[in-house]
Amino acid sequence: MGKMIVIYRINPKEQEQAEECLETIKSGSFSGELRDVQMASPGFGIKIIKAAFLLPDKVEGVVDKLTEEITALDLVEDAEVEGMNLL
Repeated sequence: MGKMIVIYRINPKEQEQAEECLETIKSGSFSGELRDVQMASPGFGIKIIKAAFLLPDKVEGVVDKLTEEITALDLVEDAEVEGMNLL
């Protein structure tokens, strides 16, 4: 079974809690393996979090399940898949 890397763009509920949200994601337990997580600032003082997860590529619904797990966190407003690649 192959693997895929999925990149998420995660928006914190409150900009003031962006660092706390980042730490929550780093320490969270998810169905995919967290490979990288970073704070990004696209401009105008806005902070977003970019996270890369390693997932199996032949399991149906695995991306949707991970998206639900991320958005279920208290400090997360929303999460969207920004990209994915097979490894």
